[in-house]
This record gives sequence, structure tokens and C-alpha cells, in this order.
Amino acid sequence: MRPSRHAATCLLTGALALAGCYSPRFVGEREQPKMAPEIEGVDFDGTRFRLSDYRGKVVMLDFWGHW
Repeated sequence: MRPSRHAATCLLTGALALAGCYSPRFVGEREQPKMAPEIEGVDFDGTRFRLSDYRGKVVMLDFWGHW
């Protein structure tokens, strides 16, 4: 491939890549995050807990199934 053709191909590829980055679905306002549903349970010590007790903290839920 000749250098001028190679440069044109690179520029066209770069322009198309940048055009894809400015898609309307990525620009504009985003939806507000939804609140998690209230979950209640009992831990291994028998203490009851609610998900809302941990508001503002990182919580990892592990729904382990064993059958």
C-alpha cells in the first residue's frame, strides 16, 4: 500500500472511531440510579438485619444455592 493511501486509511478509520464515541446514547443526561429493594434476613448469629441498615456502604450480596 502506498504511503498516501495508508495515511488516508488511518485517518478515515480514526474519524469513524471518533464518530462512534459521540453517539447520542452516550451524550446527554443519564437516569438516576434506582434504590435497591428492601431485603431483610437473619445472619449466622441469629441477628436480624435489613439492607437499609447499610445505606451509604458497599454491600456484596451472595445468593448461594446448594442442592
